[in-house]
Amino acid sequence: MEKDSKTTVAVERTTFTKLDRLAKANNVSKMEFLTHAINYFEKYGINPVEHESPAQEMQKLIKRMDQVFAFLKKQETDLVRPACEALAGASTQITISLSSLLSEEK
Repeated sequence: MEKDSKTTVAVERTTFTKLDRLAKANNVSKMEFLTHAINYFEKYGINPVEHESPAQEMQKLIKRMDQVFAFLKKQETDLVRPACEALAGASTQITISLSSLLSEEK
């Protein structure tokens, strides 16, 4: 098929009106707008028939991020903080032991 070959698509009058408005708002022809829209859907794997609204998608992402942050906080509480406290305690013990060795040596 040639690059410049064109065809027509029948759409309802209300859809045509929306397409015309969107194309004008974006300063492109209706054909260019449809081409960009289809490429966008394909590039990002969006099925416009079943795709949820961006607000719903954002809510899913926010919920998932909250789960990740909760996991990280739990890891900090259960693993990192006790390890840091143990290291601090060991450091204190080493300092005390070195001080006492120095005192005995004198």
